[in-house]
Amino acid sequence: MKASKNESDKRSLADLENIVRYQTKRKRIETAILGSITLVGFLGAAAMAPNAVSVLQKALPDLRPVNQKQSIKKAIGRLIKNGYLEKKENRYHITTKGEKHLYALVLHANNQTNVATHKKKWDKKWRIVIFDVPEKERVTRNSLRGILVETGFVMIQHSVWVYPFRCDEVVALMKFKLKLGRRAVYIIADAIEDDEWLRQHFKLPRT
Repeated sequence: MKASKNESDKRSLADLENIVRYQTKRKRIETAILGSITLVGFLGAAAMAPNAVSVLQKALPDLRPVNQKQSIKKAIGRLIKNGYLEKKENRYHITTKGEKHLYALVLHANNQTNVATHKKKWDKKWRIVIFDVPEKERVTRNSLRGILVETGFVMIQHSVWVYPFRCDEVVALMKFKLKLGRRAVYIIADAIEDDEWLRQHFKLPRT
C-alpha cells in the first residue's frame, strides 16, 4: 500500500510539473507553491522554497536559478496577503480560497493554449480521454465530466470523451486536481471509426 501511494504521489508531482510548463513566471511560482502544498496537505517553512524550486526546475530545466528562492519568498508573502495561504506553527496550509486560485491558475493556462491552438489548422488527430471512476465516487466523476465539458470534449461512449485539439494541460489538471493517476488515460489517435458526426460537431474539414 505504501509503495502504491508513493507511486501515485510521483505521478501527481509529474502532472504538477507539466502544468507549470505552460504558465508565465509569476503564475508558475504561485502554482508550484500552492500545488506542492496541495500534494501533501501542508509544508513546513524550511521545506517550502526547496520543494517549489524542485518543481520549477523539473518543469523548466532551462529556467535560470538566479533569485529563485527570493522570488518564491515574495510569492509566499503575496499568497498569504491575498488569503490563499496561511501559516500555523511554522507550517504553510492552503486555504479554500487558495484551492480556487490554484484551479483558476491551471485552467487559465489551459485556456490560453487552447486559444492559440484554435487559430491553427487541425492536425487531424483526435484527443481521447478514457476514465475508470466508480459510481460511488460521484463527486469525482461529476468534477471530471465538468472539466471535460468546459473544455469542449464530446462523449462518444460511457467514460470515453473526444476532442480534436491539443489539451495536455487539461488532462494534467484533471489528474492533479482529482488525483486520478492511471484511472484516467489520455490517447492521441489518428482516426476514429465513423467520425463524420464529430467533424460536423467541431466544424472540421471532411476527408
